[in-house]
Amino acid sequence: MTPHDEVCPLIGLKSPNSLARILGYSLDHLNEVCESIPSFYRKKEITKKDGSARVLSVPSAPLRRIQSAILRHLSKFELHPAAYGAVKKRCHVDNAKQHAAAPFVYCLDFSSFFPSISSRRIYELFIQQLQCSPPVAGVLSKLTTYKYKLPTGSPTSPVLANILCQPLDVRLGNLSDAHNVVYTRFIDDLTFSGRVIPEEFMLKAKEIVESFGLKLNEGKEELFTPMNGKLVTGVNVNNKKIRVSRDYKRSVRAQKHQLELFEEYMTPSEIKKEESRVVGKDQYIKMVKTR
Repeated sequence: MTPHDEVCPLIGLKSPNSLARILGYSLDHLNEVCESIPSFYRKKEITKKDGSARVLSVPSAPLRRIQSAILRHLSKFELHPAAYGAVKKRCHVDNAKQHAAAPFVYCLDFSSFFPSISSRRIYELFIQQLQCSPPVAGVLSKLTTYKYKLPTGSPTSPVLANILCQPLDVRLGNLSDAHNVVYTRFIDDLTFSGRVIPEEFMLKAKEIVESFGLKLNEGKEELFTPMNGKLVTGVNVNNKKIRVSRDYKRSVRAQKHQLELFEEYMTPSEIKKEESRVVGKDQYIKMVKTR
């Protein structure tokens, strides 16, 4: 049984008509959408923490509803226990907690994760891992990919990436078990921790990832030692009791101070929006403390 006590109904699906019925649409409608996928996406840019832009391919409401229906079923697929991102009842704080107080923490990061996953790999995923027929896999892959790759901005992309990475998680999990190392993956962040992280382990882990056909971001590879402050998915894991980083707390204090200084020059709606952001960050700090 899966963690949700249900088996994913897409597994073993052979008929496109059955797929349409499960998703709650006519097959004609699904085929029409498949034939005009580019018209259902729009480009959106968001600013990352480092100031660079991340380009999202965001599906419009009609396609998003179909993808949400697919997601409801895909979320019942049983994933490897190392997967923490886009998994129900798990978050980046739970991911970090697995590495709390470890003397050594080794972090890897995929490069351009979603765009590096081709529509061909998603088609093969539906056939090999979900055991769908080629016609069903064809419809599902067209509905969940864009410009021949997994789109950043689609609700189905994270869970499809998790399913795709299941064999990778198995291999990295087995390697970690053999070296008494804890392994978790939060979407494209891979974390290993233990009393010792041998160099041969690090080399083998990277070799396994690259043999799987995914590229690593060499600039984000990092080994934290007992002498370093350790952050895992943005959470301080130096001690058994995890907490948010000092930098995060400082930024929240600074934001509150800025609000006090400039509140008289802001409109009521701007004040409300800024206060809501501060409250959300305070709640996040409290949430981490209770984990």
